[in-house]
Amino acid sequence: MQLLTSDDPQRRTLEALPRRTGGVTAVDVDPPRGMERMEIGAALPGRSLADLGEELLTGRVQERAGLHVASTTARLEVGTRLLMTLRLGPLRIDVPCEVVEVREAQDLASFTYATLAGHPEQALERFTVFASPGSEPELRITAVSAPALWWSRLGSPVTRLFQRRITARYLDALRTRTPEPPRR
Repeated sequence: MQLLTSDDPQRRTLEALPRRTGGVTAVDVDPPRGMERMEIGAALPGRSLADLGEELLTGRVQERAGLHVASTTARLEVGTRLLMTLRLGPLRIDVPCEVVEVREAQDLASFTYATLAGHPEQALERFTVFASPGSEPELRITAVSAPALWWSRLGSPVTRLFQRRITARYLDALRTRTPEPPRR
């Protein structure tokens, strides 16, 4: 994850962006008209909840899913601004977000982000890793969203499909262990 310093012009631009969530205030409620709720999850057998929580709260999930991640903090916390960038051939799609909730407990790690102006969607999205006693850790991703930009509204069926694909990539990113750095 690229850390944006206080004098970085990209950070100043990111910090000036307003939230655009379409009026959504929580992911656990029925979505407002015109918005969709999506929830996907999977067990993560053989993984440690502590390791999964660390990967989740340091932006590694998004990086391992193929996004470039620039952040205003090294570890996600309420108020962290993220600029994730996805490249599709010659296209570059910027995905600016702000972390609005972080939860850490013995049995879970979670963060929720709100989309910022310029994001293809207006949304809230929550990422949670958790484990019930005696069970394998799980990842659950919950989002309430609607297209925000003209091209994402125009291509809504395609952008919805793409949203599902990137969510599946997040799941895949946590299914395998992060390689250990080489020892010297």
